[in-house]
Amino acid sequence: MVFYSTKSNEKVFHLPHCKIARRIRKEYKKQFATPEEARLAGYRMCNCCSLVGMRLRKEQNAVNHFCQENGISCWLEDGQLHVHTPRSKWRIIINGKANKLFLYHKNTYQKYEKIPSIVSGYHSQATRTKTIIG
Repeated sequence: MVFYSTKSNEKVFHLPHCKIARRIRKEYKKQFATPEEARLAGYRMCNCCSLVGMRLRKEQNAVNHFCQENGISCWLEDGQLHVHTPRSKWRIIINGKANKLFLYHKNTYQKYEKIPSIVSGYHSQATRTKTIIG
């Protein structure tokens, strides 16, 4: 179950543990059964709810410094960290029971895969790490 506010113009949903969701007044608090249902209705995940967002807040200074030194831009959107370098595009997500970071690279051509990618249009890299900078 995920929550959203009918009073807000932003189409943002919140997970049950979110501090922002707890502040939504009862008369404005509505819900979707799943995050997927919310996304289909045009909503995106709150940055505070995102596991990647939580990790990013802990590493924000190091990430900003790394991006500035290397000409990289990054931003958090719908539970994913978007990373754009001068030559390619990446996404970082948290997945699995161990809550490890997974790195995905933008596909440059269409490739048939037996198992669809978790991040549409991107393919998984063989990198698993505990820190964003890692």
